[in-house]
Amino acid sequence: MGYFLAVFSPDTHAAFSASDRRVMGFRERHRKAAAKVGEGDLLVCYLTGLSRWVGLLRVEGGAYDDATPRFAQTDDPFVVRMTVSPVVWLAAEDGVAIRDDEVWQALSFTKAHEKRSSKWTGSLRTSLAPVKAEDGTVLERVLRDRRGA
Repeated sequence: MGYFLAVFSPDTHAAFSASDRRVMGFRERHRKAAAKVGEGDLLVCYLTGLSRWVGLLRVEGGAYDDATPRFAQTDDPFVVRMTVSPVVWLAAEDGVAIRDDEVWQALSFTKAHEKRSSKWTGSLRTSLAPVKAEDGTVLERVLRDRRGA
């Protein structure tokens, strides 16, 4: 099992939240990365703008093509899709802030930086980028704890 990043904007977070949360979509440029994600892997979901961790999705099936509008009314750009099951899914306001001390001090790409710095943001720009196992484990624990709160 591996961990991979899934980046959401406020709009895509709202669209996924309003769906049955069983299908995740990615842009065409993510096709090669999507091929490296397999059943049982976990997508760690990051919400830009609010800088919060909002979900953990288990991949149930490999990538496939589907242009049926699902995440946009027309011309849905998220045509590389995979079946997922939500392990944790949080409303934006309930997400775990990346600058939360427990998270900030534990993640490999943030702990060496001051919280007001933006040097860490490069690690969170691209969906389906691999997440280091130690970072994924921290995020999985924090998200599961938040779900139970």
